[in-house]
Amino acid sequence: MKQIVKMLAGVGLLVVGTMGAAIAAPASSCVLDALGNIQCDLYEEDANGDVSEIGWVISLPKSVTPGNVLILEPGGNIQDRNTWSDMLLFTNQTVQLVSDGCGTGNVGDLSCFGAPNEVIFEDAQGLAVWDVGNVYRVHSDGDVPEPATALLLSLGLGGLGWARRRKAA
Repeated sequence: MKQIVKMLAGVGLLVVGTMGAAIAAPASSCVLDALGNIQCDLYEEDANGDVSEIGWVISLPKSVTPGNVLILEPGGNIQDRNTWSDMLLFTNQTVQLVSDGCGTGNVGDLSCFGAPNEVIFEDAQGLAVWDVGNVYRVHSDGDVPEPATALLLSLGLGGLGWARRRKAA
């Protein structure tokens, strides 16, 4: 009975220890490089770093021309809205990454954001790069578990296996 209680306590600690660090979302950001060009890495996240179809508005370090850049899936077609992946919405001072948000009930509907000024394609890994002097890298692939989470989970499972093997001996 004591062994069962110890094992349950160990599993409980493992679960509690990994709950807060299950997913680590990278932070979207834009900076100026040494040549004075904007370098952005944009992720599908809200201001808290949580996965979101409507990204947060990010301030740009210098003014740009307003407009919309449509990102299509590999092999996508601008006429087929089912192949639309994301859209970058630019004002003079901000950029926002959206994947949905028109409220029409159609998943991924971006029609309410206006006609795109440019169209680019993402690759098979979900990366789209728009290089116009300023470089905007859009990462629309899913978040991956934080390395510490994987390590904790592995150690916990290894410990449970060791305890069980020790008990059998």
